[in-house]
Amino acid sequence: MLKVVHYLHNQNIAHLDLKLENFLLDGNFDLRLIDYGLSVRVQGGNNQLINLNVGTPGYKAPEIYTH
Repeated sequence: MLKVVHYLHNQNIAHLDLKLENFLLDGNFDLRLIDYGLSVRVQGGNNQLINLNVGTPGYKAPEIYTH
């Protein structure tokens, strides 16, 4: 899973809805990440702050709801 996310980040892509349900195994048992509907291309490198309220509510960190 970390390799998949690392690859996306190297491509300047933030998935924004990472959860176990979005990882599948293909016929060769290779891990695949699906559901790129909320993903965004990040401009300006990996240090850009993405200030969007997206994702599956049950998977969000509690501190998201305190701001």
